[in-house]
Amino acid sequence: MPVDREDWGQQIKEVERQQKTARLAIERLRTQMQGDASIALRFPDARNVTLTLQELDPTYVIRIFAVFENGLRSYWNTEKPGKKPDMKPLMDAIGSRRKIDYNTLKKAHEVRDYRNQIVHQKQKGEAKLSYTLEEVRRRLSLYFDRLPFQWSD
Repeated sequence: MPVDREDWGQQIKEVERQQKTARLAIERLRTQMQGDASIALRFPDARNVTLTLQELDPTYVIRIFAVFENGLRSYWNTEKPGKKPDMKPLMDAIGSRRKIDYNTLKKAHEVRDYRNQIVHQKQKGEAKLSYTLEEVRRRLSLYFDRLPFQWSD
């Protein structure tokens, strides 16, 4: 596993690049299907293209957050070996130790809330958060950039 902040940041950016590649591929499939109806006959699941596009960003939000969480837990293990707090207390504890400013911590928590909303599929009618994948990456990277450059895993 990476043991420095830059490696974790590159992993976060890589997930974002993968999402862009997947979006391009799916959009091209949709365009081809519009011009060639036989694709749907050969590949019945191709009808899910629209749904796949709708779910693409939320899926990659979960993936980016997983990398972020793994990076925080890697760092935390150097501070408190064997301790595995939930994410909110973990983010707060690291924020306190690393003197992360309130707005940066708040924005990272908003992404955590958004990720939880996606995973737990909030009921219709409840307030719904929404961020672009770029905004998610930016907010989590801003928090992550407050960690030391290197730590031992």
